[in-house]
Amino acid sequence: MTHKGLKRAGLDFRAGVPRFFDHLYWINEVRLKLEEEDPQIEWISERSIQAEQEMRRKGERLKHIPDGILVLHMEDGKEKRIDIEVQISKPSFRAVMDVMGDSYFSSSNNPLRYYVNKASRGIVKAAYEKRAKYPFSMRPSVEIIDLQEWLRPSMAQK
Repeated sequence: MTHKGLKRAGLDFRAGVPRFFDHLYWINEVRLKLEEEDPQIEWISERSIQAEQEMRRKGERLKHIPDGILVLHMEDGKEKRIDIEVQISKPSFRAVMDVMGDSYFSSSNNPLRYYVNKASRGIVKAAYEKRAKYPFSMRPSVEIIDLQEWLRPSMAQK
């Protein structure tokens, strides 16, 4: 959307063209399937998270922002937040290690779901295996999900 369109819609997002349309497509596929499985979930987008953060100062490097946060509303009235990462290209090993790390590395202690494809699977799994050797520096749980396998039933219907 343009700046004018975002303003009219009451959205406090930065205007511009997303850099990676393929990545955005797969994030939306993950979100749609999660919502199909459980219509009660809430999704917080990366853009919403960015809009909530303070402005970055020149030269300052912010910690990683997940592609989305899945909010599950539990029966006891509490909510559970799960960070979502969708990785469709070959990532850097260091970046994956940081994302899987606890709040010192990633700014989050939420459980993590890493959706991967053929290009990213090997590095993500290798980073997990290395991080798992030192669980005290890792998030409470990390789940690696193969996009092709997970989406297969719903993709066949399209």
